[in-house]
Amino acid sequence: MHKPDNAATLVLHTESVDIAALDTQQREWLYCGLDAGVTVGVCAKLLPMIEGREDCAAVYAFERWLQAPAMVMQMRGIRINRDEQEEIVKELRSRGKTLQRELEALGRKLLGGAEWGGFRYIKALAPHTSQVQKLLGLAGITVPMSRDGKPTADRQALERIGKRSPRAKPLCDTLALLRDLEKQIEALCGGLGPDGRMHYMLNVGQTETGRWSSSQDVFKRGVNIQNQDERVRAMYVPDPGWEMFTFDQAQAESCNIAYLAGDEAYIEAHLRGNVHVEAARLFWPGLGRDASGDVAVDKAMLKMTPVPWIKQPPVGPGKAPAASYYDMSKRAQHGLNYGLTKFGLAIWLGCKQEEAARLRAAYFGRFSRLPDYHAWIRGQLKTVGALWTPLGRYREFFARVWDEATVREALAHVPQSLTSDITKIMLARIWWELEPRGLVQLFSDQHDGGHGQWPIARRDEAQAAIAALCRVPVAVTDPWGTTREMVVPVEIKAGRNWRDLK
Repeated sequence: MHKPDNAATLVLHTESVDIAALDTQQREWLYCGLDAGVTVGVCAKLLPMIEGREDCAAVYAFERWLQAPAMVMQMRGIRINRDEQEEIVKELRSRGKTLQRELEALGRKLLGGAEWGGFRYIKALAPHTSQVQKLLGLAGITVPMSRDGKPTADRQALERIGKRSPRAKPLCDTLALLRDLEKQIEALCGGLGPDGRMHYMLNVGQTETGRWSSSQDVFKRGVNIQNQDERVRAMYVPDPGWEMFTFDQAQAESCNIAYLAGDEAYIEAHLRGNVHVEAARLFWPGLGRDASGDVAVDKAMLKMTPVPWIKQPPVGPGKAPAASYYDMSKRAQHGLNYGLTKFGLAIWLGCKQEEAARLRAAYFGRFSRLPDYHAWIRGQLKTVGALWTPLGRYREFFARVWDEATVREALAHVPQSLTSDITKIMLARIWWELEPRGLVQLFSDQHDGGHGQWPIARRDEAQAAIAALCRVPVAVTDPWGTTREMVVPVEIKAGRNWRDLK
C-alpha cells in the first residue's frame, strides 16, 4: 500500500493504492482518471467489433467527425438580451404563483375540503417530496420509493401516482408543471457563463436514433437548448453586426416514411407542397379552402380554425388556437405512421373512437402502402431483431419484439434516425465549409435543423451557401426493392432574435 504522487500512478496501479491516504486532489484524479481509463478499455473491446462492418464503421467515423463542431458550439454559447431575460423570468414567476394557488386548491379538493395546513414553501417554488408525501398520505395515497428505498415524488413518480389514482392526477400534473417551471427559472437565472452567454452541453451519441440531446454543462450551467419555448427564445440574440438564422427540414419524418414505404401517393403529396394541408383535406373533406388554391394561405387558414371537440382556452386576437385542424392533421399523421390503433388515436387526438376509426380508414385508404410497410417492420423485428437506416445506422431491439410498444418504437426509429443524420450532415457541411470563411457561426442543432448567426453584410451570400449545403440527396430503397432519390426540402429563416424569424 502506498500513496502515489501523480494521476498516472493512481489510474495504472489502483489496486495497490491506499484510498484513505489520498488527499482531496488525488482522489479527484483517481475518480476522473478511472473514467477515462475504463472508457479506453471499453473502446479497445468495441472497436474491433465494428472494423469488419463497413456500415457501422462509417457511422462511427461520421460521429467522430462531428465532435469538433459540437465542442465549438457549446463553448461559443449564445448571447442573451438581459432586459428580455429579466422580463421572461418575471413572467415565469408570476405563472409560478398562479400554479401555487392552483396546487393549494387541488390539495384541499383532494382532502374533501379538510384542513391540512397547506404546503410550506422552503426555498423552491414547488413543495418538497416530504410535503407531497404528507398530503397524499392524508388522502390515503402512497408515494413510490426510489431505487435506494427513499420516498420520491419526481416526474416519473408523479405520473405513476396519477395513473394509479385518477383523483390525484390533477394535483400531480400541476405539481409537475410547477417543478418544470422552477427548473426553467433556475436555469435562466443562474445558467450563464462568465462571459454572460448561455452555454450548454451538447450530448453527442447518447440517443438510440443518433439525435443530439442537450443539458446543463459540467459546471451546472445552461439549459436544454433544444427545448426552449417560443417566449423564452426571444431572449436569445445574435452578436452585434450579425443576424440569427435557422434551417429546418420541412415535414421531415413523414417525408422519410413516404420513401421508406415506397408509397407513390404519399411521395407525390410531399412533392406537391404541404402534406399536412393535404392530409387535413383528406381527414375533413367538408372544411372550406382558399379560393386561390395557394397552399400557404390554406395552411394559415387551417391553423386559425379550431377543432370543435377540444375545449379551447381563450387567446388574443389574431392568435392561433391551442388545437387547430392543422395541428390535429399533423398529430393524426404521426400517430398513424407510427402504428397507433383507433383507440390510441382517439386518446392522442382527444376525439371519439368512431372519429378516430374514420380518420384511420381515410388515411390508409389513400396511402395504402403504409400498412404493408408496418407489416414489413413487424417481420424484421421477429426474424432479424434489428433495423438499418438508408445511411447505415444499425440498431438491435432487445425488448419483446412482439410487444406493440416495441413495434411502435421500431416504426418511429428509422424515420427519426434518418432525419437526425441528415440534420447532422447539414451541420457538418456548414461548419466545415462556411465557418472558416466567416460566413456563419453555428449554435446548435434543433431536432430537424439547426440555428446560428451570419454577418448582416453577407446575408445573401450566407443564405445561398446554406441552401446549397442543405440539399442532401439520400438513396432510399423500399422493402420491395425500388430505390428512389429523396431530398427533404429545407426552410431558412432569419431575424433579430431566435423567436422572431421570417
